[in-house]
Amino acid sequence: MKASESGLSARAAELALAFDAGFAEAPQRDERARVDVLAVRLGGAAYALRLGELAGVFARRSVVALPSPVPELLGLVSIRAAILPVYDLAALLGLARRDAAWLVVASEAPVAFAFDELDGYWRLPPEAILPAAPGAASTAILELVQHAEQFRPLIHLPALLNGIATRTDQARAKGA
Repeated sequence: MKASESGLSARAAELALAFDAGFAEAPQRDERARVDVLAVRLGGAAYALRLGELAGVFARRSVVALPSPVPELLGLVSIRAAILPVYDLAALLGLARRDAAWLVVASEAPVAFAFDELDGYWRLPPEAILPAAPGAASTAILELVQHAEQFRPLIHLPALLNGIATRTDQARAKGA
């Protein structure tokens, strides 16, 4: 056997061992947590929602209007055999209302929110979530999302749900 063949065989054996050892070890993963967000538009403005706060995303369905002292309540919708109240997400944030084409259902409560446009889904590193400046336009905007040199307010649905509950209780108290 020539010296070059011997060296090549030794290198092949070395590579085979390294290849086999790669399967014996646990896969290497990026252990950093990721933040999943839904990029949306409300009243023409760019926003984001945490996917973990959502139970589902649906194309707009027929909403049955319902009289209410809460003007942001659009009515009721049937989703997956459940009747849910639907609130205009833009109106809740003080933005201009538009004909909403999409619905999201909150994971924390059986409530749907209507919004204008769905821009996409992003999986981001934790450092892409930044605190909002003090005095944000809404108490539901606690953070910002940075994606591709763009910043979007991140809507905190639990804060919106708390605000709805408070306003509903106040409206009931006035009516009683």
